[in-house]
Amino acid sequence: MKKTIFDNCELNKMNLLGTELKGIDFSSCRFESIDIDEFSAKGLKVNSDQANFFARYFLGLVIKY
Repeated sequence: MKKTIFDNCELNKMNLLGTELKGIDFSSCRFESIDIDEFSAKGLKVNSDQANFFARYFLGLVIKY
């Protein structure tokens, strides 16, 4: 997927388990839920809302704004 570009995409409910996404930019994309593991998310470029989602998903953190 190194040459794949995600630009302003709807990724809701996408299954990315076991998919290496290092260096891929999801920052302009939208999703409310996504199937992904820590291996797949490592090195993924995301925006602040997506970072909040991943912090809750992987770490159980609650981020206050």
